[in-house]
Amino acid sequence: MEKPELYIKTSSLAKLNAEYVLDQHLEFFQNIDNCVVLDVGCGPGNITHEKIFPLLPKTKKKLIGIDISRDNIEYARKHHQIDPRISYEEMDILTDDIPNEYIGTFDIIVSLFCFHFIGDHRKALKNIHKMLKPGGKVLINFMKKSLLPNMYQYVYNKPKWTKYMSNFNEVVFINQPDDSLKELFEEVGFWQVQYEEQESNYLYNSDYGFGIVQSLNMFDVPKDLEREFIEDHLEYYEVNGVLAKNDADYVLNKYLSVLQTNNNNIVLDVGCGPGNVTYEKLLPLLPTSTKQIIGVDISNNNIEYARQHYQMDPKVSYEQLDILTDTIPNKYVEAFDLIVSLYCFHLVGDHRKAFTNIYKMLKPGGKVLISFISKSLIPDMYQYVYENPKWTKYMSNFKDVVFKPQTDEFTKKLFDEIGFVQVRSEERENTYTYNKEYAYGIIKSLNLFDVPKDLEKEFIENQFEYVENSGYVDADDNGKKQYHFSHTLFVITAGKF
Repeated sequence: MEKPELYIKTSSLAKLNAEYVLDQHLEFFQNIDNCVVLDVGCGPGNITHEKIFPLLPKTKKKLIGIDISRDNIEYARKHHQIDPRISYEEMDILTDDIPNEYIGTFDIIVSLFCFHFIGDHRKALKNIHKMLKPGGKVLINFMKKSLLPNMYQYVYNKPKWTKYMSNFNEVVFINQPDDSLKELFEEVGFWQVQYEEQESNYLYNSDYGFGIVQSLNMFDVPKDLEREFIEDHLEYYEVNGVLAKNDADYVLNKYLSVLQTNNNNIVLDVGCGPGNVTYEKLLPLLPTSTKQIIGVDISNNNIEYARQHYQMDPKVSYEQLDILTDTIPNKYVEAFDLIVSLYCFHLVGDHRKAFTNIYKMLKPGGKVLISFISKSLIPDMYQYVYENPKWTKYMSNFKDVVFKPQTDEFTKKLFDEIGFVQVRSEERENTYTYNKEYAYGIIKSLNLFDVPKDLEKEFIENQFEYVENSGYVDADDNGKKQYHFSHTLFVITAGKF
């Protein structure tokens, strides 16, 4: 984070969380005379000075803010060091050499909205423990789960950016369950460990969202490429944000009875992506008797990321597998009691072959739970540009990656023909409305074809042309264009004799 002023302008989320945490723990800062306090990850100093300092007892002796960023520290010294008891120092909380004057020095150590930028929580907590006085207290809050790690991985996977993100593993945190965090604190040496979890959702316009992502940039990208770099971050939110999460939550919670059957000993998640839904959504809903859950995906980058970030439970593992393979590994044949696939099959061109492979991997008596987008404007939009000779040569994988809109009856018949039994399905229609800029961004982010960079803008504009000419556009109350993206979520369950 090297843009203090921009961060302050776009840090409403950090401020709101700081206010909530500090207000809930007022007693934490009281009745400690001549206390020495440390704020870890103070950023540009505004929260240190404006939020923490006023809560300390009048007899406070010193409040020190530390941050890894020299720009932040210089800004804090200039704008938020107006009391002689406040000071700011540059320090990496992952340092191997804690200054001697900090060891066993602090009565209170606070860290607000910082630890989700720290890759090694164990080392950071050990350093905090070393700097705390015996009898001292710590108050730490951070984003335990968010889209940030997957967003950074999405960008890191693009060869254009990988070379600028050499510090990726150091600064990208891992989503963690409550139990592992509590255990980590206790292993380091803390006691009387208490924690809470609060889920929050925030809605921003595109300009503000751009500013937030820009202010959080932790990578050394050349200035002339920075805007494109930030836009690629925002692509992730457009593709993998609320829409996919809401649909996954809906399916898993509605079909709990399928998930929680006691004989679901071995489970397969097809199209697991980066592993977040497998680990955070699917695993907690399975019965405690489940022995193993394997996530498979065609993307090696996704699998490597899932292994690094979402394999904290020994039951969970990830393997690279193309669901359209001609050769299913022998160990997978009739190996699974339950096979799940969420939000994947609209990216699979040959449903018959994919469902046949799933049938082969299912044990007799096993069940499947599959959801995907069965109808949307996307296939017709791609067909529109595919028929333009200018683009056909760049879309050689068109039939492999573009699904055909399917009816409920067609898919159920396909399941019957393959051999599935007790086939049940439902369709759920959803419509989302966006402004022009956001709609354009979604279409850009969904590009599945290898179009030369100098032609990409024209290629996207041709797709956007289809949307505008196909009745998906009208005007809002202010006369501005708004774009309606509708899709039908198809959910199917079935078994095997």
